[in-house]
Amino acid sequence: MNRSRYMLMLFLLRHASSIRVVSDRVLRSVRALGIADERIIKVPIFVDVEFVNYQDEFKTRAGTLTEDKVRRETVKCSVECGAMLVCIPDEAIAALGLNPVRESKSRGPGGEVKVRRIYGPVRIHVMGRENHVLVTACDSGAQPVLGQIALLGLDLAADWQSNRLVPVHAEITD
Repeated sequence: MNRSRYMLMLFLLRHASSIRVVSDRVLRSVRALGIADERIIKVPIFVDVEFVNYQDEFKTRAGTLTEDKVRRETVKCSVECGAMLVCIPDEAIAALGLNPVRESKSRGPGGEVKVRRIYGPVRIHVMGRENHVLVTACDSGAQPVLGQIALLGLDLAADWQSNRLVPVHAEITD
């Protein structure tokens, strides 16, 4: 962004009667510009995500586990386009019986670098679509998050005007 666009954006943000933000990351950025909290309206998108232990499903197909024993959890997640991964509470990870697959360094919303455990694989269901993803644990007390990688795999995008997820491409039928 060139300097004149940045200055125009800053002017508009400082003189607008209210500012609509869609995520905690954007909220922190707007606050960092000195915008008062009473002018900020947070309008996140929430979606129910069903998580299914993929290893349990594999055992079901192999005939070594019955369908009723497959571990599932439904978690209300915030759509966060600034996040890459799916973050769910430790309790959901434990209930699903997910195993750590690796560790990864990531930068948190405040800029701090953290080492996070990555768990999975897990199958997710959102709006009749499914995808296999890896997940990480949310920070204590943080809102569970559905990040960009999962949204791309589900072929969904955030429509911030109508505050919902929408299909990127129409379903292809034979």
